[in-house]
Amino acid sequence: MSRLPKPAGGAVGSINETWMGRGLWAVLEQGLFATGNFILTILLGRWLTPVEYGAYALAFCMFLFLMTIHTSFLTEPMLVYGAGKYRRQFRRYFRFLLWGHWGLSLILSLLFIPAGLILQKYLQVSVGSLFTVLALVSPMILFLWLTRRAYYAQLRTHVAAVGGVLYFVVVVSGAFLLDHWIPASAVNAFLIMGFAATLSGLVLYHLMGEARCQAAPEPGAGEVLRDHLAFGVWAAPTTLAIWIPANLGFLLLPVWHGLEASGGLKAVSNLLLPVLHVTSAIGTLLVPALVQVDGGYGTERFRARARVAGAGLLLVAVLFWTFLTVYRSDLLFWFYGAYTEYGPLLILIGLVPVLNVGGVVLAACLKAGRRQDLVFRANLTAASLAVVIGIPLVSIYGVAGAIGTHLLALTGGAILMLLYYRRLCREEPAKGRIYKLNEESRSC
Repeated sequence: MSRLPKPAGGAVGSINETWMGRGLWAVLEQGLFATGNFILTILLGRWLTPVEYGAYALAFCMFLFLMTIHTSFLTEPMLVYGAGKYRRQFRRYFRFLLWGHWGLSLILSLLFIPAGLILQKYLQVSVGSLFTVLALVSPMILFLWLTRRAYYAQLRTHVAAVGGVLYFVVVVSGAFLLDHWIPASAVNAFLIMGFAATLSGLVLYHLMGEARCQAAPEPGAGEVLRDHLAFGVWAAPTTLAIWIPANLGFLLLPVWHGLEASGGLKAVSNLLLPVLHVTSAIGTLLVPALVQVDGGYGTERFRARARVAGAGLLLVAVLFWTFLTVYRSDLLFWFYGAYTEYGPLLILIGLVPVLNVGGVVLAACLKAGRRQDLVFRANLTAASLAVVIGIPLVSIYGVAGAIGTHLLALTGGAILMLLYYRRLCREEPAKGRIYKLNEESRSC
């Protein structure tokens, strides 16, 4: 019987097989992608006018909206099923996901073109070409996202970091070209990200190799489709509910305060990207890590693993908030040479990563137990709260109102997920809701 490939022996191999090692590789991988995008986005903030930067923020917001659908039906289910049910035939399973990716991303990307034409009629800056380019590059950006997360499902985050290095080098090199050789624009920035995503995604797919166990049955396309649809029915509205509080401000600010206000919100939000990507990396890794815990809810090992992840992420978030608070008067000037009027808001927006930790860890616990329905309920309530209070807050207080809306939604969602999780721990101790690997799958 063939076995799943393991890292080469020695110190490196042993580090890669520990949860601390996998977590460090996940942070490094996420950090490389985040740093590349962070540099490019910051430079755009320096080069573009506030109105142009607001248009870029709006286009990126719309991309994240469509990405929620793609993630819900492909990436999130893969983190659960790829770490459990289809673990022994992952490469064949992933090929089915690629077919779904190309079909779904093509449909989603085509929606950018009419959206751009509609928005161009109401905005004071041309966005038609921006949305057209985004339609072209979004399938490749989503392809990279899927291949990166495939290594998280396999708990091989050290390989995903290879793609991170390549993406970082290409994006930073492209940013240098924007500064010296080609016009600095949002269109060219998206083209650079699309090229970097294509190259990195192809390399990661090539490195995936064949991880299979001869005793495992071949997964069928119909079975995979049914599993992902069943998962996505809850995951899609859940991720949409998460998207609403975080992005509602970018949609509402142009109505009352103009695109330049969206640019200001983007400028202060960019500074959160490093710590938010760290939280995302650990939260993503936590789902398959919890899936493979024996016993499920009510076991001390399950709770301990979640507590360690939460405590570490909370410490990082609090330290980052302290940094933003101390240097709030200088950071925006250092990065942009502008937007300094939003400096006091860094104290407020710096609380977003702190409150986000609870939601990420609790959502991972519920998803690992295939209770994404409870994650959906919590986030739907939070999103509804954001819409109800967000419209008046944004209309009156502008950027500050958008940030306050996000904070209130994060708090409400985390409280509800905590209540759901504690109830499950009481009512279903050690029940088999989590997919448990049997002895045969462990030996493969």
